[in-house]
Amino acid sequence: MKLVAPFTEEPGMTDVFISYSRKDKDFVKTLHTALANHNREAWVDWQDIPPHRRLVAGD
Repeated sequence: MKLVAPFTEEPGMTDVFISYSRKDKDFVKTLHTALANHNREAWVDWQDIPPHRRLVAGD
């Protein structure tokens, strides 16, 4: 599992992006809740990111 935490003030950005193996989904749900309880907004790819999707505008 890889955590990337930019802690940016840019509008529309989350505090944390969680990338994980689907076998860790139960743990990630717990982690996501814990982060929210500490006022951290996390974006999780719950449904799989399509391979053609742009993650950042302007790419």
